[in-house]
Amino acid sequence: MVQRSGMIVRAGNGRLAAAKALGWTHIAAVVVDDSSIDAVAVAIADNRTAELAEWDSETLATLLDTLPKGVMADTGFTDADLQTLLAGLTPPDFQPGSIDDQSRLDQKAPIECPHCGKEFVP
Repeated sequence: MVQRSGMIVRAGNGRLAAAKALGWTHIAAVVVDDSSIDAVAVAIADNRTAELAEWDSETLATLLDTLPKGVMADTGFTDADLQTLLAGLTPPDFQPGSIDDQSRLDQKAPIECPHCGKEFVP
């Protein structure tokens, strides 16, 4: 986020530094007309949300696994990071309990784990 008054980067400084390190001359930005007080508050909140954030390892591993090999480096994760994430995931302990469950497995339909409620595709 760039504050129009002074064209000051208030959020996304890390992205800007990475773009500069890669030799980029242009980068997309959201330019806002916030007051200095509001812009600083948003900048602080942006950094605070990063502190409080947690990865959903299963979703992250799935997303990383869908990327072509050449794109992985652009994410900040390595192939080794992906393998570590995948190895750390424990598959649901699902046992079909009925003909309908088995039919859903055969069709590769999403299954809801009876223990945790998460959906997965076998």
